[in-house]
Amino acid sequence: MAKAYMGKGLRVDLTAQRVTTEVLNDADARDYIGGYLLGMKMLWEEYRPEYGAYDPRNPLIFATGPLTGTTAPTGNSLTCNTKSPLSTFVSGRAGGHFGPQLKLAGYDYIVITGQSARPVWVWIDDGKVEIRDARYLWGKTSRETDEAIKGIIDDKDIQVLTIGPKRVLTVPVPPRSSLRRLLFADPKC
Repeated sequence: MAKAYMGKGLRVDLTAQRVTTEVLNDADARDYIGGYLLGMKMLWEEYRPEYGAYDPRNPLIFATGPLTGTTAPTGNSLTCNTKSPLSTFVSGRAGGHFGPQLKLAGYDYIVITGQSARPVWVWIDDGKVEIRDARYLWGKTSRETDEAIKGIIDDKDIQVLTIGPKRVLTVPVPPRSSLRRLLFADPKC
């Protein structure tokens, strides 16, 4: 495994409420460099034409690259890949601290599938991953959610990746139903 990768990823199945760890193989790390290429390669392999954009089987993939967590330019990026309702595949990129913290927590990517029966959030802390109830967070703004999770964990320095209620209600392109039920929190390392 290239030293720039952690060598593993998370698979979150919201329907089964199950999280598993999988190995990032050396060939993929070498041949699909960066969160964009790695995420798109995974999406290409997992997506099927019969899946609609809002189908729970449509994977939502957050991926980091070999420079994530370094001092290199764009070294704090995280990409998100999925099937868009407006086009074929789509990839978005975000800066901030979540990508590097995901990497420092030991993971190169997260693949999310399924749909939870209730709102949930995923807690990642030193190799331990939990799916937690988020009903009490439903309807809060991103800032309120960030503050609430930091209060629950009792650590103002953790990193939280979330969307707010306006994004949930946006028309004509609402987020995937699984994303509406998923929030992330990652401890600061």
